[in-house]
Amino acid sequence: MKYLLILATIFSLNTFAEGTKEAKKAEKLEAAKTKILAGMDERISNLTEGKTCISASKSRDDLKACRAKMREKMKGLKEKRKEHKKGIKKKNKDKSSDL
Repeated sequence: MKYLLILATIFSLNTFAEGTKEAKKAEKLEAAKTKILAGMDERISNLTEGKTCISASKSRDDLKACRAKMREKMKGLKEKRKEHKKGIKKKNKDKSSDL
């Protein structure tokens, strides 16, 4: 009887730990999805703004100014993505060195 009680306790703790791991995975997935969608929304917004600017341009100089403005905005987004990737690589490197 004593052994049965111990086995039941171990089994329930293991099940609880697996549930916690699954909850953390789901939470990380939701955070990643939110971040990705926010980045996409920002790019879509920039493209829409650029499209509006180009449509409203009256001269070649206006068109060049719109393109330069769009290029700068996209460049800024690219830099943000690069910094994010560097952070991930550093985080992964730190994790592997801890092992």
